[in-house]
Amino acid sequence: MKKDKIIQLFDLMDLINIKDRDGWLMCSCPFAKDKHTKGTDRNPSFGVSIETPSHYHCFSCHSAGLLMTLPSEIGRASCRERVEIAVVAGAVKKK
Repeated sequence: MKKDKIIQLFDLMDLINIKDRDGWLMCSCPFAKDKHTKGTDRNPSFGVSIETPSHYHCFSCHSAGLLMTLPSEIGRASCRERVEIAVVAGAVKKK
């Protein structure tokens, strides 16, 4: 998956503070409210490797998983948006 597709996915999931750092696309962690000590993520600690973009990892709270399951885990996407995210990620093809 190309960098622009990952950014598009972040945008679809309303992830903020996107930065490009050493082969990773980083943003504020969507799990910050529940898992970070202070409940915020001022510095982007949540990332997707541009080399292996199917997984995500938070370097602060250590949340990790498949990028495709992220929308349901954070509850920020409707069913229709999840399908759109799957299409952007290339997991399904649009007819």
